[in-house]
Amino acid sequence: MWHLGEDGNVLEAVPGESVPVEYRTAGPNCDHCGTRRRRKDTFLVKHIETGEVRQVGSTCLHDFLGIDPHMLVSRYTWIKQLVSVFAEYSGDGCGSGWEPSTGLGHFVNTTAAFVSVFGYRSSTKCREEGYGSPTGGDVFNLITGDHKRYRSFFEGRDKQRERYEDALDEDDTCALASATLCWLGTLDKRPDAELNDYLHNLRTAASMGFVVDRSANLLASAVVAFRREHEIAIERAARKQRKPSEYVGEVGKRFDIEVEIAHEDAWEGHYGMTYFYKFYGPKDQVFVWFGSSTLGRWAKNKDNPNLNPVWERPEIGDKVWIRGTAKRHELHTGKGKWAADGPVKQTILNRVVLLNGPPKLKKARKKTKKAKATAQAAAVEA
Repeated sequence: MWHLGEDGNVLEAVPGESVPVEYRTAGPNCDHCGTRRRRKDTFLVKHIETGEVRQVGSTCLHDFLGIDPHMLVSRYTWIKQLVSVFAEYSGDGCGSGWEPSTGLGHFVNTTAAFVSVFGYRSSTKCREEGYGSPTGGDVFNLITGDHKRYRSFFEGRDKQRERYEDALDEDDTCALASATLCWLGTLDKRPDAELNDYLHNLRTAASMGFVVDRSANLLASAVVAFRREHEIAIERAARKQRKPSEYVGEVGKRFDIEVEIAHEDAWEGHYGMTYFYKFYGPKDQVFVWFGSSTLGRWAKNKDNPNLNPVWERPEIGDKVWIRGTAKRHELHTGKGKWAADGPVKQTILNRVVLLNGPPKLKKARKKTKKAKATAQAAAVEA
């Protein structure tokens, strides 16, 4: 447990276990030595047979367990960050030293801009995949690091750096950051019984009003958590108004269709960026596309036609014409909050491109022009 004084505690449980609710506000006590002192961290130890839980200070873990606590920590990769916690403590277990920090509002806004370009990576995903760094850590380092670290992160990423710096001041970024902060504020009004450990931790960390290295990953996830909860609420309301989805197209065949962009996301993997899109068809059919690039098209620069073309991207809610291949038909059963909504028929697309407009109308116009030209040529010859 990370003790934040009157704001409460940030809890981190072993996978498969849960922390009793009363420890959300427990003081930095130690049931082993009984000494009351200012502690940043304490640990909960559960007896396997009796289920009894004891709260133990970091310096007492060795005496209480009879083994080196560093060995336990090294066995659980999910909590590698605790190694640094043990390193902080001297003999009195109080910790010392200055640590960099940044304001919560600035951090959330920067995270929103960062996620719009690079997607979101959790610390859990980084540990499972064995590479990369979590979004929270990257954002915190960009804010609190020096220019050398900033240049190092964006080395070889000139286009992404430009997009990131532009996104910092975009209206969409500021709106998402503002809404996320408002959502974090509403957590204070919710009863403890309605909050799981994750939401409790978010509420506790956000109540500090600033971000430190240890809270960066947790608070960065708030942007994604709010956006997901907001989209689920909108999607659930929209689903009640929509018709049941049906499969579209023959697997392996390409087709053109007008769709509404319902959702987009992005994340970085072993082979670069992956972009996820969800569309709705004219009869409420559901389409899903995983691409290696964003949906868009090259267009002339409206401000200065003499400059290079710009990449135009449609926004969520826009209706556009696309061409794609039906990769497979999939019955999506839904997980978590979507499980109660029942299965949904989805058409998984591949090789999706954005069209300028209805292709069939363009073909018809070409045929009409060709027919007129042929008729005019025949009239001249006559």
